[in-house]
Amino acid sequence: MRLHSSSRFTLRTLAGLCCSLGFAVAFPPSAAGADSVAARSTPAAAGSITGRVQNAVIGRYLPNARIAVKGTDLVALTDEFGAYRLSAVPAGPVVLEVYYTGLDPQQVALT
Repeated sequence: MRLHSSSRFTLRTLAGLCCSLGFAVAFPPSAAGADSVAARSTPAAAGSITGRVQNAVIGRYLPNARIAVKGTDLVALTDEFGAYRLSAVPAGPVVLEVYYTGLDPQQVALT
């Protein structure tokens, strides 16, 4: 996927991971270490993902960005500060799909 400079975002976690994907999504550290999905000790393990979406070009957090877990019906919208929370996320690898009007959609792989 080719990104244009006017639609750049970057992926960052508070634990220090960084990937350049065109948008910024910050994840707080969880009990599982630097991973953003913390598994519970139940047979059908699930966790939550929280973060913020930021336009990396201008540094502004983006309200009303749509965050979805690929392959599920889990969806969240960012608040006025660019923050979101997804609950009941299946344990294991997931792909977040991030959409914001006027910018290229992005996918972010997490474990």
